[in-house]
Parts: sequence; structure tokens; C-alpha cells
Amino acid sequence: VPEALRGLSDLQMDLLRRRTAGQSNEQIANELGVSLRAVESLASRTFLALGLHEGSGNPRVRAVTMYLRAMGQM
Repeated sequence: VPEALRGLSDLQMDLLRRRTAGQSNEQIANELGVSLRAVESLASRTFLALGLHEGSGNPRVRAVTMYLRAMGQM
């Protein structure tokens, strides 16, 4: 796992992979068999783990960008 992503759980990494593929919170919730609220909570914890906050730009876009860079896809 690249340095920037080392502190993330497998589930958080899966969330980022799914976001990179363009899936919405609703799609992720349906595929994982969990509530929308659970996915939103996971996303918030993931953003915090990556040091991303609302005041520093869109955390969803920044998280996906960080993931792509760390994985050598950008």
C-alpha cells in the first residue's frame, strides 16, 4: 500500500476504489448491503484519515485524486 494510504482500512480502500470507478454513495451502499448512512459515515472517516476537511476543497475529489496518485494512475 502506498505511503499516503497506509493508515486506511481495507473497507476504506474499497470505498476509494469504488469512488474512483464513479460509484455514488447509493450504489456503494447497495453493493455492500449496508445503509446509505453507513457509507456516508465511512466516507467521513476516510476523509479524516487522509487529513481532508471541508474547508480545503471538495474532500471527495481530493480523496480520489490522492488515491489515483498513490496508485500511480495519475
